[in-house]
Amino acid sequence: MDELLPKNSLSAVPLALVAKAPNEPIAVMWQGILENEGIRSVIIPHDLKAAMYVPSMLAPCKLYVLASQADQAKEILDPFINEQPDTIIESQAEPE
Repeated sequence: MDELLPKNSLSAVPLALVAKAPNEPIAVMWQGILENEGIRSVIIPHDLKAAMYVPSMLAPCKLYVLASQADQAKEILDPFINEQPDTIIESQAEPE
């Protein structure tokens, strides 16, 4: 991402929540699918406090992408998300 944006604008890049994975292995799989399509993503544990007590492999995760790529990412992940009953695609960015 550094090569795409000026250094002073990295902190202002808007991210959008595109999916909630039921666990980390699923989130990592979806991240790989997006990377194969040229979309970088970030995985964040759904509940950072709970992540201290629950093994990260079992904790739900949120998958974020650049807001400008959110629609494309949702379209790519849609077939995989529909296979998982505990997942949601959000329509808007979630404030931190």
